[in-house]
Amino acid sequence: GSNAEYMGRLVATPARLDFGSVSEGFVYGMELTLTNLGSMPCRFHLRPMQSEVHKNIHELLSFEHRKGPVAPGMSVRVAVQLVGLCVNAVEESLTVVTETNVIIVPIHATIRPGSEGGRLSLATGVRILANAKLPQLRRDPPAPRGSL
Repeated sequence: GSNAEYMGRLVATPARLDFGSVSEGFVYGMELTLTNLGSMPCRFHLRPMQSEVHKNIHELLSFEHRKGPVAPGMSVRVAVQLVGLCVNAVEESLTVVTETNVIIVPIHATIRPGSEGGRLSLATGVRILANAKLPQLRRDPPAPRGSL
C-alpha cells in the first residue's frame, strides 16, 4: 500500500442517503458525516451535482457544511436538504472529492403527491425541515392604517 492511504482518509456515514418515500411540498433533511480516519488533516470539496434527469437538481438537493480541513479523528457534518418540488424519483449521487480519494454517496428519494395524504413513514435519519409551499402562500395581512 502507498502512504497516501494513511495520510488523510475520509469515510462517509451513512454510505447511502435514502430519503425513502416523501410527500411533495415539504423540505426534508438528512445528515451525512465525513470522518477523517487518516493521520493527517484532510481537505475535501463537494462536486457540483450534474443530473441527466433533473435540470433543477440544485433546487431539489442542497448541501451545507463547515469549510476547511478535517483534522485526524474528527468529523464534519454535511446537512443535506431535499425539496419535494414535484412528484418524481430522485436517483442521484453526491461526489466528495478529497486529496487522496473520491467518495460517491448515492442519494435516493421517491417524491409522492401530497394529495395521497396519510402518514408518511419517514426513513431513518430523515427529518421534515419545513413546508416548501408555505413561503409562496403566506401573505401578511396589510397593516391597519391610522389605528393607534
